[in-house]
Amino acid sequence: MAIRMSRAHQLPREQARQIVDRVARELQQDLGLSYTWENNLLRFQRMGIQGHIEVLADCIEVFIQKSFLVPISEHWLKEQVTQYLDRHFPDPST
Repeated sequence: MAIRMSRAHQLPREQARQIVDRVARELQQDLGLSYTWENNLLRFQRMGIQGHIEVLADCIEVFIQKSFLVPISEHWLKEQVTQYLDRHFPDPST
């Protein structure tokens, strides 16, 4: 199962990158997720889940690949990603 999500932002890229890094550190603590940066692409993984978050000039692109052996639903995972995006990258039009 793969999940792709995108969120527009109006921040300078470096500021958006710092926010993504902060979120990755939270997830590292909460879920045991490991991550590395390759320029503006954060790659993450933990057992059964891997993906990346790309920080672009005007949006954040999220890709998550989950093994079918991981006992969480796609719906739940999308909700969790949406909550992180809502908290850290609120809709710039509001």
